Amino acid sequence: MLALLDVDLGPEGPVTLVSAPHEAVQEKALVLVRQHALLAMDAGHLAAASLTIPVLAEPGGERGFAFRDDAQKAVASSLGFQRI
Repeated sequence: MLALLDVDLGPEGPVTLVSAPHEAVQEKALVLVRQHALLAMDAGHLAAASLTIPVLAEPGGERGFAFRDDAQKAVASSLGFQRI
């Protein structure tokens, strides 16, 4: 099982791992909570996505985000995300 995971996560595998500095995610999430009164977890998800997705997206391409409620949808849309 671990060998399969290694293949998937390898340089030629179908999964691309991305990361963002924890402090940057926390700072962005705090801004989203303060500006939009989001739940902390929703703000954290959007913060992480807003910091990591741009490096993966094609220039000018759509950026998708799966959101669960209208508040998160509004903020996701304001950040340029399309519903998936």
